[in-house]
Amino acid sequence: MKMKHSIIFDYDGTIHDTMNIYEPAMREAFRWLKESCSIEIPPVSSQRIASWLGMNKYEMWNSFLPDLPGELREKASDMVGAYMEEAVLTGKAVWYDGIGKTLEEMKRRGYSMAVLSNCQTSYARVHWQQFSMDRWFERFYDCESFAYLPKTEIIGRIESDFPGPYVVVGARKSDLECAKVSFISTSVLSGSSFVGCLYGFGLREELQGSDVLAEKPEELLEKIMQVMPEEQSKLLPEL
Repeated sequence: MKMKHSIIFDYDGTIHDTMNIYEPAMREAFRWLKESCSIEIPPVSSQRIASWLGMNKYEMWNSFLPDLPGELREKASDMVGAYMEEAVLTGKAVWYDGIGKTLEEMKRRGYSMAVLSNCQTSYARVHWQQFSMDRWFERFYDCESFAYLPKTEIIGRIESDFPGPYVVVGARKSDLECAKVSFISTSVLSGSSFVGCLYGFGLREELQGSDVLAEKPEELLEKIMQVMPEEQSKLLPEL
């Protein structure tokens, strides 16, 4: 009997519409660095802030303020994390429209699903609880639990927990690279397919090589089905 695919989702920019809590959290940290620590903060656009989504905290600070002392990086990162977690707990975090219906349908069809995110453990935990994510997902893998290893290295741990073949769904180049790594390392001949999400923060150029692209969250279910060999002969229900 042919095995069904397991689906690995990115979180921020794929499921969670993050900027409404991430940008104010970052700007509050910048204000603290400037006013309390006399750190010069260059002008930063919303687009630049959005480009950091998908990075871990070390990659983010290296790209923006590489000379910022480690102690201040950690303090600012803690402030950002605390701000965002409080926003989640007070109902300010939102998922993209239609994502819940997509997950419900994939669960109904018997697929195993997990999340892999470059986030901290506490951030993953509050989202898991606030959105009751155990309704759909088996696990939420956060990079802090793996000492901030790149996603391409963490994916190997997921392969030991979930049988292949795989479909990876994400918004950044690091997610696409996960699919490529999984294709190389898995013993399942069909390998991994990648669904690139353009409705979040990913850029079309960084998602070149995707098997399919979802322009809108409402398209995600259809696009996932397109890369599922076992689903290609079935008709999608109207949601």
